[in-house]
Amino acid sequence: VWNYVEDPNSVEFYASSSFIFPNPAQDVLNLTNIPDGAIDFEIINQYGVQQLKGFVSKQIDVSQLPAGIYFLKLNNQTTPSKFIKL
Repeated sequence: VWNYVEDPNSVEFYASSSFIFPNPAQDVLNLTNIPDGAIDFEIINQYGVQQLKGFVSKQIDVSQLPAGIYFLKLNNQTTPSKFIKL
């Protein structure tokens, strides 16, 4: 994620955004840029139905989810991250 700054010749990276990989995933989602300690997470399917909920620090086990499109929300963020489960 890029963040607007006043200087028109510079761009700064917004480090508080998280990144999930691999995408598509089979068994585990890895998270980067997560603060120390566990944070809330919620996984919602493409129909808006909650599939998983809990606390995460660096990885989420998604092996029990059926194949499909999902959305990951961290700490009740307004824009969830989309991922595909194979």
